[in-house]
Amino acid sequence: MVARLRDAAFFLAEDRKRPLADRVEDLAGVIFQQGLGTYRDKAARMAKLVQAMGRQGALSGDALSKATRAAGSPRPTS
Repeated sequence: MVARLRDAAFFLAEDRKRPLADRVEDLAGVIFQQGLGTYRDKAARMAKLVQAMGRQGALSGDALSKATRAAGSPRPTS
């Protein structure tokens, strides 16, 4: 059990060396679903959806900023 916890601690420390935002392009090599493209494509679609919600007023302020960041976009666009 101790060995597994040490392995987990090692991999967590390695993963934390690189921010999640830097890993978005890695998603370009992982298929989301056949016919729907990669996980990077899915993230791009999500970012467009969040931007559209911001333009329509469904999201604003802090919620828009957080959703934009979560979708993988650097900042909201008008």
